[in-house]
Amino acid sequence: MHRERLTISQRIRQEHGSYREFAEAMFARFLLKVGRLRSLRRASLHGVERLVFVCTGNVCRSPYAEFKARELGFEAQSIGTRTSGGTPANPDAVRVAERRGISLHEHRSIAYDRFLVRPGDLFVCMTPTHARVVGRLFGTEHTALLGLIGSGESPLIADPYGRSDAFFEQCFDQIDQALNEAKTSAEVLAHD
Repeated sequence: MHRERLTISQRIRQEHGSYREFAEAMFARFLLKVGRLRSLRRASLHGVERLVFVCTGNVCRSPYAEFKARELGFEAQSIGTRTSGGTPANPDAVRVAERRGISLHEHRSIAYDRFLVRPGDLFVCMTPTHARVVGRLFGTEHTALLGLIGSGESPLIADPYGRSDAFFEQCFDQIDQALNEAKTSAEVLAHD
């Protein structure tokens, strides 16, 4: 079967959403390569009681991760670094998540600076920028990058807000893979 060749511009939009997000992803990969994200790389679930997923608006990535994690048996919550709170999940996220068996209808965003932290929380961030924000407030020892959990090699899970359903699917696939590996890791810890 003949595959259509994409231009560099088309490929960047397809995989990253925009040139700005492409640049952010390349910078995050550079930081990973030079060891600046080492503390966020291998989050241990030992002693973790609740996963707190962090993204920007708390209307796409983090709500999906929260509800998927709950489906897998984790206690979970989600927050946003740039939200005033109370906003429902993005309609595109709701639609794509629903096709995957996850309902986001009940979700309302929570601002990170209004969030009540509990002992045993692990802040699981979508980007290094989110990790810096919550790390300053809650401590880097309680912060991880979702895309680096398990065998993950992506320090950034791109924001699907305003993008195609295919982009949402790609984003949610990354989240599913990381959470499935986290579940396996948690099961191993429980048997040790």
